[in-house]
Amino acid sequence: MVSPNEPEHEGLRLSRKRQKRVSEDDIHWKGSGRRHSRNSETELLELNNEQTNSDPEEIQHIQYDQSARRGIFQAIYSYLQTALNGFQKKLLSLLVLLLILRYLLYVPSLMYVPSLERSKSLESILIKARPSVSLVIPFKNRDVHLERFKLHMAKFFSNASCDYRIFVIDQDDDTPFNRGWLTNVGIDFIRRNKIYSTCIVQHDVDRFPKNTDVNYTDCASPIQLNSENDQWNGGVLYNSYTGGVISMSPYHWDKINGMPNMYDGYGGEDDDLFFRLRINGLLDKTNHSIRRPEKGKGQYSEWHDKFHNGRERTREYTKRMEKRLAEMGTGSDIWKHDGLNTVKYRINNKYADGVVTHLMVSHLLVAPSSISSKVVYTALGGSAYVSSRSYVEDLVMSVINTVP
Repeated sequence: MVSPNEPEHEGLRLSRKRQKRVSEDDIHWKGSGRRHSRNSETELLELNNEQTNSDPEEIQHIQYDQSARRGIFQAIYSYLQTALNGFQKKLLSLLVLLLILRYLLYVPSLMYVPSLERSKSLESILIKARPSVSLVIPFKNRDVHLERFKLHMAKFFSNASCDYRIFVIDQDDDTPFNRGWLTNVGIDFIRRNKIYSTCIVQHDVDRFPKNTDVNYTDCASPIQLNSENDQWNGGVLYNSYTGGVISMSPYHWDKINGMPNMYDGYGGEDDDLFFRLRINGLLDKTNHSIRRPEKGKGQYSEWHDKFHNGRERTREYTKRMEKRLAEMGTGSDIWKHDGLNTVKYRINNKYADGVVTHLMVSHLLVAPSSISSKVVYTALGGSAYVSSRSYVEDLVMSVINTVP
């Protein structure tokens, strides 16, 4: 060790100066994968040369060792870069595939479509992309019409480019026919059982298409498929008429909260549906009515029946329904509290035959038709639904009103 007073050796001073230059060069290096600049490498070799007494073999060994390390680092960098590029390409391909599948499987409400996680293969996913139409038939005591309807629709869909299913919602109690409530039961059943449906069609059992020009898969926006009816001289009953055969996507049925539950007997529920569509901005902006097919693609006929049930309503009940429609016409939000989100029912029996599912249903607190339920129905005031009140509340109120 050199003492503070002893002169410093010339070679040692030179070595320290060069080390200082090497450190200064290191400050200016750029992160390009090389640790030092060429000047710093040269200085380092010279320093090593002095420290090893300028042994040529030692210098060659040091140069070889550094070259080997650089080669290893460059090889690793090239491999990682290649692997990253390959991963990026695979990731991009996967994203493109997912976007294509998302487009093919686009359904506004996923609650009606099995999730992609449940699909076992790409083939099963593509099969699901085929349009599937669910026909919901509100039904009560129209057996002859039902048999005709099933035969006619089987022939109609035999060459169609879509799948179809028929859900007969049979009112199995002695209360008056409730078309809106039965429609909600059918939609709710489809939703709860996650039955794949691109279009859900509310369909009268006595109305049928005259030709194959009717497009049951057209439900991008709500549409009345029966735009040309024989019974009304090839037209509709009136411009705002929204009955017969109504097709919507599951999303739109959810958006308008389905049909009203409180209209017993024939009529009224289709006018309520018109107001639901208008309030939610789903009417045709040109005609201010529900959208209808172009000329020639909405031709329907009807099976007539002399036993067709009329409006089973009292005068008081009719006034209440008229008041309800007047409120809906002013944009009331009562539709939010009467529809799919409040439908109540009991399934008494279920039959399945090919594409047809037949549900025997009844109102809660109302006995099936096999048991007399006139007393219960009378206690409810002649209506299964009164505004947003429950059956229990209606029953309690009827009892209170009879107490002297």
